[in-house]
Amino acid sequence: IHQSRGVPPDQNQRGQVSKERGLDFATILDRAETKPLTKEERIKRSVHEAAQKYSLPPALILGVIKQESGFNPAAESPCGARGLMQLMPGTAKEVGVQDPLNIEQNIDGGSRYLRQMLDRFGGDVKLALAAYNAGPSRVEQCGGIPKIKETEEYVPAVLAHSEGIQSAPDFRGAEGISEA
Repeated sequence: IHQSRGVPPDQNQRGQVSKERGLDFATILDRAETKPLTKEERIKRSVHEAAQKYSLPPALILGVIKQESGFNPAAESPCGARGLMQLMPGTAKEVGVQDPLNIEQNIDGGSRYLRQMLDRFGGDVKLALAAYNAGPSRVEQCGGIPKIKETEEYVPAVLAHSEGIQSAPDFRGAEGISEA
């Protein structure tokens, strides 16, 4: 019986064939057919990655998404905001988003912008959310949450969504994530 380094002959021969063809195990796995991720899985993965990248609570990102688009990646507002985190064209360009309807790009760009607003307003979540909604200059001009009905309702709504999501493990509080 022929064995090389304690590997049975058939396994050793398969390894040699793979090496001769220039294939290693990682390449074989990469080429294996994989089931595409669902929209829900893509959102969860993107939120997790953005939360780590921008040091944000995942529940806060999900709270913004729930309020902005109801988890609809194709959402478009009358004023031109697009995607899950409802990025305006100028903001999307500023944060490097080329396709605001792309789940991954939109979540990354929206999270990046949210981090910028948190940094700009000294970590004050309420002011950062107000700036995300109404624009940072409006928040700076009035020295707080602008007296705009939409913004006054937006900030507590996002915080409530975030709190509900945070109290449920694995995003179970994010109703709508699999329905949109």
